[in-house]
Amino acid sequence: MTFNARLAQSIIISLFVGLIFFQLELTQAGVQSFTGAIFFIVVDQFMSAANPEFISVPLEMPIMSREYHSGLYHSWVWYLAKNLSELGFQFFYPMVFFIPLYFMVGFGASNATLFFTMYLFLALTQSAAIGLGYMVSCVAGRAELTPIIGILTILPFLMFGGLFLNADMIPVYFTWLEFLSPLKYGFRGASRAFWNTITDIPCPPGAVCNARNGDDVLRNLALDKGSMGGDAAFLIWINAVFRLVGIAALYLRIRAKH
Repeated sequence: MTFNARLAQSIIISLFVGLIFFQLELTQAGVQSFTGAIFFIVVDQFMSAANPEFISVPLEMPIMSREYHSGLYHSWVWYLAKNLSELGFQFFYPMVFFIPLYFMVGFGASNATLFFTMYLFLALTQSAAIGLGYMVSCVAGRAELTPIIGILTILPFLMFGGLFLNADMIPVYFTWLEFLSPLKYGFRGASRAFWNTITDIPCPPGAVCNARNGDDVLRNLALDKGSMGGDAAFLIWINAVFRLVGIAALYLRIRAKH
């Protein structure tokens, strides 16, 4: 996807989502809306980053393979150059996407720390998604297969991302999938950043309120485990794992053709 197309996509989706979740009120009903907004934002950044890589990497491989066999460079040089050349965009697009959305939703206009903390988790989530795209593309190697394999890989991550299924109710035989889900850590980190700033959620007289502050929300969603630092560290770690598996698969694929 070209720079202009990706930039336009980020702005249009940001404005559209901002209109859907426009100026949410912090009420008992608003808790669900804020939580849904955070989850959608994280998922959008993950999907919009991973999907283009499922296509672009296999399309570039024939050229890279031909130049590799011509002795122009090693496969790891191409892979490293691709990683480095796209690194800046992995922090640029989330910023373009999040700036209007942050103020339209009403997360906290005067809280710069909250903005940059949530932005950091979006950027780390997007970078991990691109790492996943590299890995799936290098393992599959065929442009017609990688989108299918990619979606099949993302779906479990989505299911165990922290919203659809409470983490305390995940079957023990699926805990490894929850552990590996970048969406879980992106959503939990961004949620923790926001809800930790909320000290009071209005409760109407006589009503039964499940959450009176942000800590209650995190506890009810089972998002109170670990720490924000740990979530950020895991996103960096799983990103590195995805990319290392990708270069290993690429190396074996190129060697097999040699």
